Amino acid sequence: MLQPHGPNGLISENSGWAANSSKVLIQDAAQLVGAFALMPDSDDTVMLVALDRGGCTDIFSGEENTTGIALVGIYEVGGKLIPPRKYLFSGFCGNPK
Repeated sequence: MLQPHGPNGLISENSGWAANSSKVLIQDAAQLVGAFALMPDSDDTVMLVALDRGGCTDIFSGEENTTGIALVGIYEVGGKLIPPRKYLFSGFCGNPK
């Protein structure tokens, strides 16, 4: 689960990008910024959010609060399709073997 927190608390949370109602917009944003391709059946956690000015802290956890290794990318997105100052958060969490 990916949970970005801003100055006013939790911004959003996501535990699977494919269930997101904005998945087409997310795919377009990922391609626009050169992020890795998103497979329709992947367990990647991805969200597209607008952030206010100030710091941002990302909390990433596995299912049922399990631990592991996380890779998180944050991309600033802007252009004709997507209003400026939106951010694409993407991540994968896996257990080391």
